[in-house]
Amino acid sequence: MRYNINQEAADIAYHQQEFEKFLNHATIFITNTKMKFEEKGIKDIIQTDNSIEFKYWGLNFITKASLSFNKDKGRFIQGDLSTFLKIEDDLELIVSYKFDSIGNIEDGFTASNFALYYFVDFTKNLIKYSIEKDFKFQLN
Repeated sequence: MRYNINQEAADIAYHQQEFEKFLNHATIFITNTKMKFEEKGIKDIIQTDNSIEFKYWGLNFITKASLSFNKDKGRFIQGDLSTFLKIEDDLELIVSYKFDSIGNIEDGFTASNFALYYFVDFTKNLIKYSIEKDFKFQLN
């Protein structure tokens, strides 16, 4: 297959720039989430790259950022900040917020104001999930 090598190289450079924008926002979002969770009493949070692992109400969780490439638009369009319950080798989604390349989160949040809402949504969704799945929190 033949490429228009200059155009392809320019497209790749554009994708790399967009990826870096999302990566920078994700770093800020993960750091702000960690700080808010600590403020709310969650201790021993381990941050690695763009993820945090922690224990809450006796259960293990991971919050991480990811990015989707849209085939039809030919570009990265949306990041996700998601928290999963870790059950052995499985991950169960508890809450997820979407963000764009300029740092908007969901509909109306920014890096400076989303973390409390995220914590509240996480806790409320965890309670709802526990009722639906009929599992118990661990007192350890």
